[in-house]
Amino acid sequence: MLLVVLSLASAATESIGLVLLVPILAVMTGTAALPGILSGMAGYLGGPDALRGSRALAIMLVVFVLLIALRGLLNLARTLVALAVQRRLIDGLRLRAWRALLHCDWRVLSGMRQTESANLLITTIDRVGYGVERVLSGAIALVTLAGVGLASLAISPQITAGALVCGALVILAYRGMRRRARRLGEALDHVYSRIHAELSEGLAALRVIKSFGAERQTEARLQRELAALHDTERRYNRDNQLGQLALQVGNAVLLAIVVWLALEVWHVDVLAMLPMIVLFARALPLLLALQGCMQDIAYARPAVEAASAMIARAEAAREPDADAAVVLPPVRRAIALSDVTVRFEGRDRPALDRVSIVLPVHRITALSGPSGAGKSTLADVIGGLLTPDAGELVIDGQALPFGQRRAWRSRVTYVQQVPVLFSGTIRENLLWARPDADDAALHEALAEASADFVARLPQGLDTMVGEHGHQLSGGERQRLILARAMLHVPELLILDEAANALDRENDAAIARTIRRLRDRCTILVIAHGGALEAVADHHVRLADGRILDDPAPAAAQPAAGDVG
Repeated sequence: MLLVVLSLASAATESIGLVLLVPILAVMTGTAALPGILSGMAGYLGGPDALRGSRALAIMLVVFVLLIALRGLLNLARTLVALAVQRRLIDGLRLRAWRALLHCDWRVLSGMRQTESANLLITTIDRVGYGVERVLSGAIALVTLAGVGLASLAISPQITAGALVCGALVILAYRGMRRRARRLGEALDHVYSRIHAELSEGLAALRVIKSFGAERQTEARLQRELAALHDTERRYNRDNQLGQLALQVGNAVLLAIVVWLALEVWHVDVLAMLPMIVLFARALPLLLALQGCMQDIAYARPAVEAASAMIARAEAAREPDADAAVVLPPVRRAIALSDVTVRFEGRDRPALDRVSIVLPVHRITALSGPSGAGKSTLADVIGGLLTPDAGELVIDGQALPFGQRRAWRSRVTYVQQVPVLFSGTIRENLLWARPDADDAALHEALAEASADFVARLPQGLDTMVGEHGHQLSGGERQRLILARAMLHVPELLILDEAANALDRENDAAIARTIRRLRDRCTILVIAHGGALEAVADHHVRLADGRILDDPAPAAAQPAAGDVG
């Protein structure tokens, strides 16, 4: 609202200043006749004689200067308010997109390409910001142009009406160019997405690239994408400049025709024509700016649509908020899946096919099977991350309602195969699990995870781990992940090949720690051999989404009427 008020006030000061040119010229030339409504203004002031004399001229010049100064201050305030509005809109959109992804159902989220989501959060929304800026600039140009039109109307309604019709025809004539700008904007979105994917994947695969000696090929791939980007931008800028050139020439021709008609056909007074020429000269760049803004908006529109589509998709799949009133009782007997089936779009067979499995409380269950058997999918379901298409997650014989899934997930710690650390210190990474933990608790967790190397680092807990933890070795990262899990020992601990980066000695040490932890929680180990699988109390094998065998102790199995 403030932006609208400032724009209207700025346009009003400019209009009044331009209208003042006519009485100023009248005083300077001694002309008594005034065009349009200005003759009425002179009558209100006491007749034409009121606009004559050095005193009147001085007053009008002072008013003119004050109007210019006021307009400058209003424009400054308008620029600052417009910037604040733009940042608020874009930051709000970026936060909304990030919030939508954070709260999105895992099934939908895991189906999105990470590089596309990152490209949208960064590049696409920045282009949306550019579009917002052009919308605001176009609105300001339109309001200012309306103010100039009102000033022109006060001087010569006839000429103003003709100019308005011609200006509207010019804007309509550029519809085809705006459609072309939109198509180029769509092409630009695709190019940016490919560039982001190329760089993200390349940075993650630098070791592989160098090991294959593929530096030149990788460089050439990026060069091709950059060439496509530059070609798209060049075509848009060429169209934009050609359009501006055509508009400038057309308006010059229009101005020449209007001046000739006004003087030779309509016999408009020269006193009125001079301010009208000034008004046309002011209106021309405004019309150019308005057309440029409309073309830029068409160019940015695909980015707006892409951001809106992603946000809508993620928000439609939003998980229900956790109900603070829901308090799940401790698990006393078993955590189980009953006839669970999970299907993913684009796959012929289900990832899990009527799977039933029981994890006895305070026992270690080892889940094994070939790659692609569905082990991680099973872990996602039993950990409350993924809702199955059929079947149920069962806690102590009671099916867990969908609305309580997030409450259950807060009691599960998942240590995935690829260690994930955040930029920052070791301390900051550990505190993600338990923000109130003191140094003694942190060191205890590190010791349990065989991460004693932290104590030998010069800065200890305050050592920076680097982006994604790349300052540390793979084994060190894995041990820090385990230490973080130890800080928040839940009711269910899932270890997805969590010791695959450790040597035999540390693997055995971690296995001993995990064996001790079974007195505090239930443990599911996904492993391909190693000490962790060896310490398991029972083993389950999975293949092609089906359980091959589940020799769980009979005493741990829930009663037939309990499951489901």
